[in-house]
Amino acid sequence: EPPPLWLATPLALVGFAVAATWIDTIADQLVSVLMFFGGLLHIPSDVLGMTVLAWGNSIGDFSTNMSMARKGLANMAITACFAGPVFNMLVGIGTGFAILLRSDDPDVTKNHTYPVHLPQGLLVGLSFLITNCFCIICFGLFNKNFVPKQYGFFAVVLYVAYLITSFVLLLS
Repeated sequence: EPPPLWLATPLALVGFAVAATWIDTIADQLVSVLMFFGGLLHIPSDVLGMTVLAWGNSIGDFSTNMSMARKGLANMAITACFAGPVFNMLVGIGTGFAILLRSDDPDVTKNHTYPVHLPQGLLVGLSFLITNCFCIICFGLFNKNFVPKQYGFFAVVLYVAYLITSFVLLLS
């Protein structure tokens, strides 16, 4: 017999909090190990960020989206492809800046601003992301709201072009 709702709900919330704490702790340690090996092998952190960290961060979403697409839930998979990063960027960055602006740093509290340096690699990634979004819209508009299978190949080629462009900029 399941426990009563008044007991199950707090237990589920505590379980969720404990799981999230473990995930955060393990993720921190994995990043530390990755940074250690990157430093040991003289691999720039930008390269680690755009490859190993990005792939590791995305593999769960990738497998889930592939599973949804295989089950015929392509719209749900495409929506999830956009909704996850939108949540991460808006809520993650928004929360980070809100916490930062509440800090005791005199420069931040005086001007209510914080200078942010956007590295060239980030701007390149943003450019490719905008290009991808524009292409999805165009593919959809020109195909009566259907995205053809060929778009998948185009997207992979676009990603490879992003990696090549980023590596060339890093090495120059």
